[in-house]
Amino acid sequence: MTKITIYLLILFFIPLTQFNQKANASLVDEIVVTASKEDTQILKVGGNISSINSDEIKFINAINPSEILNRLPAVYISQGSGQEHLTSIRSPVLSGGAGAGSFLYLEDGIPLRSPGFGNVNGLMESIIEIGDRTEVVRGPGSALYGSNAVHGLINVITPTPSEEKKQIIRTQFSDQEFTIDGSYSGPTQKGGIVLNLFWREDNGYSHDESIDQPHYGQQKFLFRWDNSEGINDYIFTLTGTNLNQETKGYVKGYKIYNNKSISKINPDPEAFRDTYSIRSYFKVIRN
Repeated sequence: MTKITIYLLILFFIPLTQFNQKANASLVDEIVVTASKEDTQILKVGGNISSINSDEIKFINAINPSEILNRLPAVYISQGSGQEHLTSIRSPVLSGGAGAGSFLYLEDGIPLRSPGFGNVNGLMESIIEIGDRTEVVRGPGSALYGSNAVHGLINVITPTPSEEKKQIIRTQFSDQEFTIDGSYSGPTQKGGIVLNLFWREDNGYSHDESIDQPHYGQQKFLFRWDNSEGINDYIFTLTGTNLNQETKGYVKGYKIYNNKSISKINPDPEAFRDTYSIRSYFKVIRN
């Protein structure tokens, strides 16, 4: 082999080596917790896991879970009216009892509802719009998390306090709806706090003030306090959601879509969904 050939081979392989090093470096810093219940580099996780962070959530200005999770591979959220939805994680779109018992919805690794008390609209009570990131495990997760994680699980991670004060408020207004998304994060003497708020109201184009139909309103909040004392770290969270939703029914009839005037009629004015949830946990970590 001539010296020229050896020289050309060296020039060819050096760029490939540098490219692989840069590609690996970009992935090493991404940490996930849902797959093994511990902070793990995503390159070392054997399961099928993907995540979406708060920067991307804020960039797309998401107002419901489907706009967030449908950006992930093998995940599809079929969004209905208001907060109604059906979930698919590497599976068919399941409804009824199959949908309620096949997917596990978590917040910092803690189920939103106890096994056996599932909800086909399980993300209705999540704080996914104001969380730090959301991780999805595609495929069975019952070995680590127990019942309901048959086809997969969705874990919303709460944000940790920032080292410097950050105050952000985002608003969106129109003649039919408004959205307020605010957050505060900052340090304390031995830790830090986070306070996030999400408030959305949507009256729809056919809203009737006399009977308050239809109407959609939801509020979500998150409070997190981190503190360190000696060898112990303490984490306290308090989250809550409130939903007030009056829903329109379906108009029925042969070629009813040709009648534009009937689009403003609500044949099912008594339909509604009112629910609220409050959850909290206190964690002690000994270093």
